[in-house]
Parts: sequence; C-alpha cells; structure tokens
Amino acid sequence: MEVDDTHVPSRAEVETHWVALAEGSTTREAVHTWTAWWVEHTNATIEDPMVWSALVRLHGFDMTALPETPNRITHGGAGRYVHPDAHIVKELARWRAMCREYDDDPAAWAAKVRRQAERHRSP
Repeated sequence: MEVDDTHVPSRAEVETHWVALAEGSTTREAVHTWTAWWVEHTNATIEDPMVWSALVRLHGFDMTALPETPNRITHGGAGRYVHPDAHIVKELARWRAMCREYDDDPAAWAAKVRRQAERHRSP
C-alpha cells in the first residue's frame, strides 16, 4: 500500500474509517494496514491529539489471541479478536465525546489527561 508520507489524516478521515469498521463495510485488517503507516513507520508530526488517539485505537482493533494462549496477542491472524465489535462502536462514541471535550478547552483537556497519567505512574 503506497502512502504519501507528507499527508497527515484529518479527524474526518479517521472517523470515516472508524465508522466503516463499526458498520462492517471494511475489515479490521484493512483499517490496521491504513493506520500502520502513521503508528509504526512515519516520522510525520500529528498535531491533533484526537487524530493520534484515533489512529492508535484503530491500529489495535485487529488484535487476536488464541484460546490456548490468551496472553499472546498479535495483530491479525488466527484466533479470536481481543476487542468485540460492540467495543469498537463504544470506543467510537467515547472518542467523539473526547473530541468535543478537547475542542471546548484544549488546555483543560490536556491537564486532565496529565492528572490521569500521573495517577497511574508507578512510584
């Protein structure tokens, strides 16, 4: 898949891919392939944290695990998807709410995220 490394996806673009996945008109593997360029390979700067958040989430929706080795998770392949279809839909709604919160007050959103991260840091 040829990707323009100067192109940075917009929120609308990532949302279009997410909706297509939630509606079943594209596959998890296709979305993973599309996001992999930005998540794994490029040095492109993605200024909008909501775009980056969406790319990372979409990138992981193809993760699978075999019943006999449930702690071994891979991208795609044999096994059961780690995230059920309903989770993809729920995460889309959650991401949209997060976008609204960010757009209302980016500084307050960033402070909230920092506080949450600090609570999860190990001592």
